[in-house]
Amino acid sequence: MATSARLFARDLYEEHLEEAGFLSEQRASLLFDPEISWRDIKDFESRLEAHLDALVIGKNLALEVCRAKVMECDPWELNTIVRVFCRQRRKDYVFKLLSSVDTGDVEISKAIAHALRQEAPPAWQEDLIRVLQGSQNYLDGIIGHVAGYRRFPAAAAISKKLVGQNYNTLRELIWALGRVGDDTTIPKLREMLTHDNAEVCSEAALALSRLGDSHPMRSGLMEAQLKSWPRYCLGVAGNKQAVSVLLDILKSGKPDVDVIQSLGLLGDLSAVTPLLDVLGHEELGATAAIALNTITGASLQSEIFVADKFDEEELFEEEREVYEREGKLPSRQDKTPYGHWQTQANRGKADWRRWLTEHRDKFDRSIRWRAGMPYGPRALASSLSSTTTPNAVRGAIYEELVCRYRIPIPFEADLPVHQQERFLVQINAWANQVEPDFEAGKWYFAGQLQA
Repeated sequence: MATSARLFARDLYEEHLEEAGFLSEQRASLLFDPEISWRDIKDFESRLEAHLDALVIGKNLALEVCRAKVMECDPWELNTIVRVFCRQRRKDYVFKLLSSVDTGDVEISKAIAHALRQEAPPAWQEDLIRVLQGSQNYLDGIIGHVAGYRRFPAAAAISKKLVGQNYNTLRELIWALGRVGDDTTIPKLREMLTHDNAEVCSEAALALSRLGDSHPMRSGLMEAQLKSWPRYCLGVAGNKQAVSVLLDILKSGKPDVDVIQSLGLLGDLSAVTPLLDVLGHEELGATAAIALNTITGASLQSEIFVADKFDEEELFEEEREVYEREGKLPSRQDKTPYGHWQTQANRGKADWRRWLTEHRDKFDRSIRWRAGMPYGPRALASSLSSTTTPNAVRGAIYEELVCRYRIPIPFEADLPVHQQERFLVQINAWANQVEPDFEAGKWYFAGQLQA
């Protein structure tokens, strides 16, 4: 029980900190929730803002509460603390925090990077770049991510840090170079294509493609059968030949999620029938349904029941005995299992065949398609803006706009909703303006028509 106004205020600020951390974590998870559209996240962001505002208005006492919690909070509370320090313009507190927490912890590094990329004042840009130029290598992944997300002019500083890094840091630095790099960074990024970590190679291929270098596409076409790293990038930036390569992998019986998603991104109708055959696959069926929607714009949805998962230790003694004896989990009084209904892309093969038969006259097999429209800047911008496009696909769409059409407008699919809305107005206006410059449904890379 609070015995003074000051203690009462401290308790309130601790509650604001805890709630803001919870909402930040919830927001991050909602980006991957198939039932939540990107615009729906705005409500969580508004609630989060109320708690952040309270901590900013609290000034010194709120800062005192935040500083006291730095070493004993979870990553998302730490995210909140960094955001409050930034909003209160306490660069000294931020840099002291960076020197004291375990930046080797992936979740902690992610939480700090996400806070700084959103909240670091523009006036701190030079200080953050100087950190990259210095010898504090343990901060490279965090500051590199911020530099890429905010499009800092830090290509030279980041390029020099590509040697001697762990996989996680290296991926962050390469990711950043895909956003702020230039022709001088291409040779070092090409070296990363032979790295022993497939995720590093994949990130390097995408970064190079964003910079207009076709080398990853040429080498990727030859290596995709045996190695996984080129497959996603072939979907984002590949040509007609990439469709054949990915279909061969699919027909070999050894596809992965990247193969299925990339076939959806490429939008070639020759992939539709093979994708239908994947709908029943336990692990890849959902991705195949999304890929079909990505090509056709059918927006076929279905309701599935998702049973709750139980930890055996959470069961009551009688429930545990039944589970051990009969393998049955607890159920409701009417014997139905606990769980919820979830909307997802339709995996019914018959439903898809029926839809395709009804709409087959709409599609020209000689061109590419996106969401039922001939592939081009306008179709991509429309899909990026749509609330029915899954967030994973939205992220890929912006990569396509960069790699294929060299869009000059910055964007990230996990930006706060109000910022996304502002950028999407610009992106749609740009798409309408440049649409006549490109042949609808044709293959482009770096703004040039491909053979």
